[in-house]
Amino acid sequence: MRKRRLIESFYNLTSVLGSLLALTAFGVTLSLILMDWVSGTESPYLGILTYIVMPVFLMIGLLLIPIGIWRTNRRQAKTEARSALPVFDLNNARHRVTAVVFTVGSMLFIVFTSFGTYHVYEFSESNSFCGETCHTVMSPEFTVYQHSSHAEVDCVTCHVGSGASHYVKAKFNGVNQLLGMITGNFERPIAAPVHNMRTGEEICLTCHAPDKNYGLTHLRKERYKVNKRNSKYSYDLLVNVGGQSAQTGESSGAHWHAANRVEYAPADAKHQVIPWFKAIYQDGTSRTYSTSDAGDPPAERVVMDCMSCHNREAHSFLPPHIAIDEALTSEAINPEVPKIKEASLNALGSAAKASDKKTGLEQIEHEFRDFYEDEDPDLLESSKTEIEAAIQAVRLIYDLNYYPGMNTSWTSHPDNMGHFFYPGCARCHDGQHTSQEDGKVLSYDCNACHSIVAFENPKGEVTSDLAGLEYTHPDADEEDWIDTGCFECHGP
Repeated sequence: MRKRRLIESFYNLTSVLGSLLALTAFGVTLSLILMDWVSGTESPYLGILTYIVMPVFLMIGLLLIPIGIWRTNRRQAKTEARSALPVFDLNNARHRVTAVVFTVGSMLFIVFTSFGTYHVYEFSESNSFCGETCHTVMSPEFTVYQHSSHAEVDCVTCHVGSGASHYVKAKFNGVNQLLGMITGNFERPIAAPVHNMRTGEEICLTCHAPDKNYGLTHLRKERYKVNKRNSKYSYDLLVNVGGQSAQTGESSGAHWHAANRVEYAPADAKHQVIPWFKAIYQDGTSRTYSTSDAGDPPAERVVMDCMSCHNREAHSFLPPHIAIDEALTSEAINPEVPKIKEASLNALGSAAKASDKKTGLEQIEHEFRDFYEDEDPDLLESSKTEIEAAIQAVRLIYDLNYYPGMNTSWTSHPDNMGHFFYPGCARCHDGQHTSQEDGKVLSYDCNACHSIVAFENPKGEVTSDLAGLEYTHPDADEEDWIDTGCFECHGP
């Protein structure tokens, strides 16, 4: 019989199985860490297995060892006249070996635990953990984030923040989200957490400085008509971003709101209807605006910050007209193909009604072919390459911006920048809010924040004036736009 080197009470089924489990988990974890280093790629599932699942088995194995020893000693104490607790004597060779194994093992465990704990923290803060672990749930937000202007900013920079308190709060919230994912009990679409989102001061001001005066910013918009020639026209805008003047201290432009305090009371969960708000100026005076049906002043108010307007900077789902116009400008869709914008909008609109993404992607090709079969069958052959390219471009637009499984698209998440597809600025600047102090009406004047300095019509004729041009609707017969918000026609 082989000589036993450890204390006698170690040799029981529970402790031996615990040792085998711990050693196996330790060996597998080391192998997975090596695989992670060698692969050079970040896999959320490998990370979960390596730094969360396997350490659990290691801990269970290590716990089984003392439990088995304690049970053995307790059982022997009932039949023998001795203590149920183990007796440890360094004069005994077995006890010395056990002490060495325990000490070395404990040191290795402490080192391994420190390493593992750090990597658990690091992994749980990674973009792949945030966006890919809960793939179905977070796929819409994570996909558009990767194509946004903030793609190089880690998810946790905005959604968690720095410091232990933010980390602990995020992880407790994450437990609820995990339970929701496992049980299937989560919102579709995932709602923007307007009610408990970190403030713009916490999120944005770590990188941006809206209180500085940015003056005027040039913006060019290229658009295409829905007609046979896909007629192109363009606007050049000077956007008055503004801010606070370092010399005078006065504020102006869109960033006037960053230098002055505005409190508002939304009438809906998405903050798209604001019947009441109060502007508190830098000199301490204030003015309260409300619509005719606002009712009594609300007790609960929201302080306007960066996120009140810049609410979809990293997670923007493009409206179909904008996405297709961008594809036409980049020539991913060839504007020379007759009625290609109409065909693209038709295909995208049809795919948007599909019950799942696979069906939607397949439907796009069918819709293109059916469209040109009805409009001009010869184009299917003469412009075959261009139409195939357009199909692929529209599929990409659909793949990036439409998620049937999560009921998510441009219609589900309003973007408060501007006022073309969503109320945005016109939530307050709509000509319907009247000052309770002096009756002043907050106008719906586009020129307050931007002016058109150049316009190029479909014939290539350019009209320009730095003092500003009067807006002309692309549809010459359209007159209602004068008294109607753009979003009322162009919105979801």
